[in-house]
Amino acid sequence: MYSDRERWAEAYLLGHFFAGMRSTQRCEGMNRYLNRFVTVRLRLFEFVQQYHRGLARMRVADAGAETATKHSTPVLITQLKSLEKNGTEVYTQYIFRFFQDEIQRASALIVARRVDEVERRLYFVEMYLRRESNWTVEYYPIDYRRNCRCLMFESFGLPCCHMIVVMKYEHLSSIPPSLVMQRWTRSAQPQAEQPNIGEISRSISHTARFGILSSGYKLMSFYAAHAQDSFEDARQVEHEMTSWMRKRWEMTKNKECIAQIGEPIDGNTLFGVSDPRVVKTKGNPGKNSTAQHSRNPRKCSHCKCRGHDKRTCPKLSSMPPIDDVPI
Repeated sequence: MYSDRERWAEAYLLGHFFAGMRSTQRCEGMNRYLNRFVTVRLRLFEFVQQYHRGLARMRVADAGAETATKHSTPVLITQLKSLEKNGTEVYTQYIFRFFQDEIQRASALIVARRVDEVERRLYFVEMYLRRESNWTVEYYPIDYRRNCRCLMFESFGLPCCHMIVVMKYEHLSSIPPSLVMQRWTRSAQPQAEQPNIGEISRSISHTARFGILSSGYKLMSFYAAHAQDSFEDARQVEHEMTSWMRKRWEMTKNKECIAQIGEPIDGNTLFGVSDPRVVKTKGNPGKNSTAQHSRNPRKCSHCKCRGHDKRTCPKLSSMPPIDDVPI
């Protein structure tokens, strides 16, 4: 028993839903993912930008998985075509792979016998040529509830291979609704309604604005792609809107460049954090500073006047050359 101490916790986790998690790998995985974007040497405003960049990458990956689920169909590889096809219609593409593995495992199992009781039915499932490996599946006709001794459905939310053997035994062509967990279905993530303009805060980040616009225009693209006329009109509006927004963006960038060289502009700063103001440093302003020249203008060494030097002194230029002086 001590040699199997690493599996002690699994006995207490069975029957409790943890979405397949058995350790802190979800937190550790998130920490490892954010370490790609966040380092200890980042400034505060850089940290906020990198953090939103990491969230944007996660949203893009989630949108890619959702698109693959909606617009692609997995290949059916088992002989239970009806159950497998129903699984593609119910589950997401990622969860369907686990369900497909359970269907393949069900090929090595058989229903040894069935016992009908007053309130339930008992199915005794055995492994082919290995009768010592057996499980019991319970079915309650009153509420269509099914339970298996392996407790996979209670732990992970998917029907186990033993339940699939019972479905095959009863000639079911679809997964019973009592064995479908809403969390793993295609409709688990409801379509979010677009918020009203008055409900959106003006202080939200660039990533949040990008996500709201992407979600709204994705729905418009869905309806516009159904007809050629709607598609051409949407393309024309998209081209005009993009040109107009690009001009506004260029004007904003020009104002930001002017502000960086010393002229302030009005507007909200990103995330409430902006660059510090440029001020004059204390001490010697430097040799090339215009302030030094304005405070200490040049002084001629001949006439002691300011504004010129000995080479351009007007008094020396008015004196006759040395050769013309009589000896």
